[in-house]
Amino acid sequence: MTEPSPWAVLLADTAQRWNELDLGSSAEALARPYANWRASVAATAPLLPMDRVPADFDTALDEAAPADALRLMPGPAPSVGLHDPLDMDMTRVAALLRSGQLSARELTQQALTRLHALHGQTNACVAIDDEAALAQAARCDLAARHGAERGLLHGVPLAHKDLLYREGIEVGCGLQPRRPRPYAWPGTAPVLQKLDAAGAINLGRLHMTEWAFDPSGANKELGPCRNPWSLPHVPGGSSSGSAVAVAGRAVYAALGTDTGGSIRIPAALCGITGLKPTRGLVDTAGAMPLSHSNDHIGPLARSAADCALMMQAISGTPVLRPSLLASLQANFTRVACGAVADLEGLRIGVPQAFFRDGVDARIARPVDDSLAQLGALGAVVTPVPDFDWLALNTAGAMVTRVEAAARLARLRAMGDIGEALLARFEEGLAIPGWVYAQLLNERAGRLQQFLDTVMAHVDVLHVPVCRVLTPLHAVFEEGGDAAARARVELTVLNRPFNFLGVPGISLPCGFATEDGGARMPVGFQLIGRPYADAQLLAIGAAWQAATDWHCERPPT
Repeated sequence: MTEPSPWAVLLADTAQRWNELDLGSSAEALARPYANWRASVAATAPLLPMDRVPADFDTALDEAAPADALRLMPGPAPSVGLHDPLDMDMTRVAALLRSGQLSARELTQQALTRLHALHGQTNACVAIDDEAALAQAARCDLAARHGAERGLLHGVPLAHKDLLYREGIEVGCGLQPRRPRPYAWPGTAPVLQKLDAAGAINLGRLHMTEWAFDPSGANKELGPCRNPWSLPHVPGGSSSGSAVAVAGRAVYAALGTDTGGSIRIPAALCGITGLKPTRGLVDTAGAMPLSHSNDHIGPLARSAADCALMMQAISGTPVLRPSLLASLQANFTRVACGAVADLEGLRIGVPQAFFRDGVDARIARPVDDSLAQLGALGAVVTPVPDFDWLALNTAGAMVTRVEAAARLARLRAMGDIGEALLARFEEGLAIPGWVYAQLLNERAGRLQQFLDTVMAHVDVLHVPVCRVLTPLHAVFEEGGDAAARARVELTVLNRPFNFLGVPGISLPCGFATEDGGARMPVGFQLIGRPYADAQLLAIGAAWQAATDWHCERPPT
């Protein structure tokens, strides 16, 4: 294993020192650890690239977009054996709705019934709006009868994480509604406007951890969201309700956000598919910001093809290059229509050390099996050079904490916020400003270094989503060191890719039997170059054409 760089050591030491220090302590108590930290800074600073003008990270992502044409081939014919439309993939249901073979109102009523039942068991929802959803579905059916043009998601029942603002709705962001609002966005989030324009039905708002700052699904104010595979276990977070509603087949897809794994973690723990898109591909305006540098919005769905259909609807931002968006949209359309990646000769890179050390054997087994099966399908599996993953993980964590701390004034103004949540936001207050500036300053350079070394001779990376078995809710209810360790273990393999801004997809690949006998889903993630989102979805579709893990349903 490569030794961590001096910068990585300094970052870890900074995080530890400033989190441990009681800022109200006497000068004598602070003197020694602060002097030690200053000595570490003095030794490390000459090694750092202190650019006069930081590189534009969004431009760096755009310039790294792949120019090669995506190699796709026809996928297998879709199954026609399913009779309950709630059990069908979204791609098929959307086609039936657009053709008039399904009634949007009847399907929405069925979905609402199932969502209410699922919520009763798992606490997956914040609000279910039966009346508005049925009225919206009735308008879809009326438009269809009059021959009006039907959108991409005409009549498809969806629901979304409760941090996407909609005009006239009291969005809580994981808390009970309060004044002032958690985020002063005046209207409807652009991503929801896109789904409305595509004809999707919105059934309601879904559970999340408080202010999206926990990867478990625990929530002291709203109560925990429970995993449909085993109710004592967490579903992952912070997009907990989104994953549970999709896994429970109550909605076909749901939007989540991902700052350090909050789409990929719950997707893996609930046995579904989740895509964290490239930074800048989906507009994050109108979504409560936790860390504006690391936040991403993306879909959780039953399959990679369903995620591609969602990406058709939600992609595009005011600053995205039109030609790049057009290319991506064309490929999203092809994958949603059944095309899959040609795996013959696909180069899959496998990082070692950081992504393998400490992985529970019961997690490693299905993850390794998925890699072997991809190889049997024609992919070329090869190790990749080591990288300073610890520095990226720590950098992502520290940027998130500094930017989250900027929300503290509003959080305190809302009143009656739990001390444990406030303490997590306060962690970023004492991180030195020069460290935060340097982290953002080096981001584009880190991306280029990643592309020039780790990705130099491969198409995608294959890594686990989580190192540990699905934790029990009891761990987070007890709090303390065990809960803190569980949060780290859930996020540590995900956060580096938020800092790099590259896309990642979580795909189900099997199950692990817990000590208590529960059979819990396991997922792996594929990581691509900037704007290789369609490629990841096409590879995921090819994997799911050859396996049926994504077809498994929880017993709840």
